[in-house]
Amino acid sequence: MRNLVLWTCSLLLITGLSAPFSTAIAQSKDTTSNAKPTLGTIFKEDRMFTNKAFSASIRFAGLVDTLESEGPFTVFVFTNEAASSLEKEFSNPQSDPEFHSLIEYHVVPGRKVMASDFLEIEKLSPLEGPPISVETKGGTTVVAEGGEGGQRVSKQPETIILKGKNTVTIGPDPTRRNITTASNGVIHILGSVLRPPSQ
Repeated sequence: MRNLVLWTCSLLLITGLSAPFSTAIAQSKDTTSNAKPTLGTIFKEDRMFTNKAFSASIRFAGLVDTLESEGPFTVFVFTNEAASSLEKEFSNPQSDPEFHSLIEYHVVPGRKVMASDFLEIEKLSPLEGPPISVETKGGTTVVAEGGEGGQRVSKQPETIILKGKNTVTIGPDPTRRNITTASNGVIHILGSVLRPPSQ
C-alpha cells in the first residue's frame, strides 16, 4: 500500500512538471506552423508545384536573396504552360542578362498589392524596366482574398489588366483569382509572361 502511494505521488509530480514543458512544445509547434514563409523560401523550395518553372527562373535570375529580405514585394508568377514559350527563346537562362531582366520585370518592390488595391493603382515600378501600366474593367465583387491565415474581405475589380509590351489579365473571375500571401509579400498568377517594352 505504501509503495502504491509513493508511486502515485511520483507520477503526479512528474506529470505536473512535464505539463508546462509539453504546453511549451505545443505552443512552439503552433507558432511554427502558422508562420508564413518568405517569398524567397517559396521559390527556393519549389512550394508552388504548378509554377516550378517560375521558381527556377527566380533562382536563375539570382533573386532568392532579394525575396528573402523584408520587402514587401508583389510578384507576378507565370504558369508552367506560359513558361514553355521561353524555352526556345533563352537557351541558357542562368547567364542571359535579358532573361534576368524579364524575370525582374515580374517583381515589384516596396509594395504588397492585394487584388483590391489595383482599383487605386495606375502604374507599378518593377525591379527592372519601365513601369507596368494597370487598368481595371467591369464592376467590383466582394470576396475574401489573401489565402490561408491571411484573408481579408475586399472589393475586387472584375478584371485586372497589366500592360507592358503585351497585355496580361489577372484572373477575370475574382472569386477564382489565384493569390498567395507570404510573410513579406504577395503572389498573383498570370496566364502568360509579362513582357517589358524593350523585349
